[in-house]
Amino acid sequence: MIKTILRLVFCTILLGSGVYHLIHPSLYLELMPTYLPFPTALIILTGVLEILAGLLLLAKNKNRKQGSNLAIFLLVCFFMVHIQHVLQGGSQTPNFEFGPLVAWIRLFIQPVLIGLVWQLRT
Repeated sequence: MIKTILRLVFCTILLGSGVYHLIHPSLYLELMPTYLPFPTALIILTGVLEILAGLLLLAKNKNRKQGSNLAIFLLVCFFMVHIQHVLQGGSQTPNFEFGPLVAWIRLFIQPVLIGLVWQLRT
């Protein structure tokens, strides 16, 4: 029961975030590390992969595991962004303004989210 609820929560988050990446990619440009090439293409790709992971989490066993694996992969990739924000002392962009404390919290929440999604693999 708890896994089902957790799966639905993550599915909703992934689908919503993925769609938002596709509708408003310019908002995410401010958050992209400058050393990554083709930032707009990466944002679109991330959105598509988030939607795919969310849909796979709704599927049956084998596909559900693939959705969890994809979600974990994405969370690991997003870790780069959170590390950059910690090193910068937060984000001071027009659309995403937060200080160092929030940057650190986001960084430490990431492994917790990875662990939770790992539990959804079965």
